[in-house]
Amino acid sequence: MAVDVLMHKMHERKHDLESFYWLLVWILLRHVDHDQGPSGCSKLFDVEDRELAAAQKEHWLRHSDLRINRNEPLTQLLEKLSFDDQLGAKRRISVEVTYTTLLAAFDEALNQSDWPENDGCIAFSPYSASKSAKDACRASSKKRKTESRAASTSSKRQRTGLHP
Repeated sequence: MAVDVLMHKMHERKHDLESFYWLLVWILLRHVDHDQGPSGCSKLFDVEDRELAAAQKEHWLRHSDLRINRNEPLTQLLEKLSFDDQLGAKRRISVEVTYTTLLAAFDEALNQSDWPENDGCIAFSPYSASKSAKDACRASSKKRKTESRAASTSSKRQRTGLHP
């Protein structure tokens, strides 16, 4: 949900685009190898109070530089979604962004030739209604950490010519 909407402001079209951004960030924090650590998902999204959730997202928008490990085109796409506000602070999702400019940024990223091959994703582990989103993020983070170590070890073996 967009920060302004969390703060009970009138819903506008730009909030749809910001919500799309938050969906993208959630997917990336849950399913790809990134630099935010295993608790990145729960730190950002496991906040039940609307005002605290808005403050957490605002902090993210101003201070976070999510980098996707071994995927420069995706990292560059995230950078394209940022801008400097009137105070010179970096912020994600420009108020100037439109559906057309957002789609153009995705098209440009997808047309880059240096997308990694066979990079896969972190498997989704659905959780039951009895588990909280926090538990799901934690479980996904542990799985991602294990899979990342395995991929790193496999990659090192391939580079050095060592095989199990």
